[in-house]
Formats: sequence, structure tokens, C-alpha cells
Amino acid sequence: MIVTTTDSVEGNQIEAYLGVVSTVRLERVSLGSLLNASGRPAIEDALREAASNAMEDLASQATLLGANAVVGLRTDFEIAPGSQCVMLMGTAVRLRR
Repeated sequence: MIVTTTDSVEGNQIEAYLGVVSTVRLERVSLGSLLNASGRPAIEDALREAASNAMEDLASQATLLGANAVVGLRTDFEIAPGSQCVMLMGTAVRLRR
């Protein structure tokens, strides 16, 4: 699955636009889990993991629509005390190969 922030995939022609796909991952974070072994904040690691999980969700939705790519990916992160939220949205497309 190709996922890109651009509106096209260089060298490929979009054969069909299959619809918007989106996902939201809200995860609780305890204050104790925000420190890693070296004592530095680990919020970046937690956000990276949440984003990776959200990307898997997005790709699964696109696959169900018959897509082999998602274009125009938009990402938003929200961090609040005790939680973090990752939101992804893009357009599922089928590329001509």
C-alpha cells in the first residue's frame, strides 16, 4: 500500500478514486509511562506508536475499498493531560500499474 501526502504518485496514473478514508486513535497515557529508561520524556515514542497503529487502520480501510494507495494524507496530533490523539485522513485510490 502506497500512502503519500501528495495528490498523486509519480510514475503512476490514478485509475479510480474510491473514497475518503480516516481514522482516529485516542490512547490514554499515564504520567509514569512518559519517562523512558534514561529519564527523558518518551511522548515522541508514544506518538510514533499511535501514528503507526493509525496508519495500519487507514491502510486496512483503503484495502477494503479495493485501493492500492492513499493520496493526500493529512495528519493531526492532539496531546492533552492523560491522553493523546492521532487523526489521519486521505483519499483511497486505485493506481493503474
